[in-house]
Amino acid sequence: MCGLQVLRLMDAAQRSQHIKSIIKACEKDMEAMAGFIKLIEEEEEEGGGRGGGGVGGGRGGRREEKRREEKEEKRREEKGKKKRRRRRRRRKRRKEEEPLD
Repeated sequence: MCGLQVLRLMDAAQRSQHIKSIIKACEKDMEAMAGFIKLIEEEEEEGGGRGGGGVGGGRGGRREEKRREEKEEKRREEKGKKKRRRRRRRRKRRKEEEPLD
């Protein structure tokens, strides 16, 4: 299941034990996630959409801020590309305009 390379291929008991431990860990993780989801739902019911909306209250604001930052970074990159293109064109024109000796 997990791709652990130290298991002995011919040892069925070891494989069985390992699979059981993995399933137990998965079940434990799923229970924790279910508890987390329940907590979020309770907060939503109590708070009634406080803190920027969305699941978890307040995360929407962080997501929006991150989205704005990414957009701003992309805009800066594009602006830098345009500047570099302009410089190349100017250099090319200057080279073409230089008098031949």
